Amino acid sequence: MIVDKKSYKEQIDSFVEAIPELSVTASQVVEICSRIDSTPEDLSQVVSEDSVLSEHVLKLVNSAYYSLVSEVTSLTRAITMLGFNTVKSITLSKAVNKAVARLNFPQVLPMAGFWRHSISTGVAAGMLSRVKQGSTTQREDFLICGLLHDLGKMAFVESYTEVISLSEHTQITPIEAERELYGFDHQQVGLKIARKWQFNDTIRNCIGFHHEVDRSEEVDKIQTAFLALGDVYANIYDLGYAGNFYPSETELNHLLTLTGVSWAEFRSIGKDIEAEVLKAGVFLQL
Repeated sequence: MIVDKKSYKEQIDSFVEAIPELSVTASQVVEICSRIDSTPEDLSQVVSEDSVLSEHVLKLVNSAYYSLVSEVTSLTRAITMLGFNTVKSITLSKAVNKAVARLNFPQVLPMAGFWRHSISTGVAAGMLSRVKQGSTTQREDFLICGLLHDLGKMAFVESYTEVISLSEHTQITPIEAERELYGFDHQQVGLKIARKWQFNDTIRNCIGFHHEVDRSEEVDKIQTAFLALGDVYANIYDLGYAGNFYPSETELNHLLTLTGVSWAEFRSIGKDIEAEVLKAGVFLQL
């Protein structure tokens, strides 16, 4: 197949330009959560202006996910209990889902399988990080990075069939097939989308370099490496589907070295990950 790579790049740029902006509420929530002087009352005031988001926050805090004894009816109290990172994550997940719902998913990447892969990547990354670092503070950060890491694939629409076909016939990874066919890859497209949506540097690095972790900014390299390791895990164990039948063994070994995760630790999350993915789907309402 002969592709005019310059023309195709122009089509991709037009695609990114046509993607709708994130909602005003989402932008305001991200801005408030980034300020060290923000209060739960500040965040509550913004969230309360979006009835669907408000209902989601209250529904989540009162769900079996948190198993509270008494019902929470105050939005400010719910935000205090959930924490800013959690509210930011569910706000972004809903905003992104609404934005991409207007776009055409490649038929070769069914939406349900794509989102399951994305969520599983974030969950696996968080679990592997906790195994190695013993911290739960980045759970929501990994979830949102997992949710967003492959968004660039949507820009290829039906031409992604060619990517999958080349990958299957030559047993190269999809990102290698993207580069061979079109001269660029879904990381680059995803990074353009992340910049348009004004995501922070950590999310940008996870989206833009999860297949090239060594190019990530040093401050975010380990988080990007864990996200990339979660991506490989989801591919190896068929947790959802984003087109990758042939994960790179070289990449996997490099990521294990970077993160310090052993093979035994890598396999150890298998007994709990299905339950965690199910919880995360409830958490993100996807």
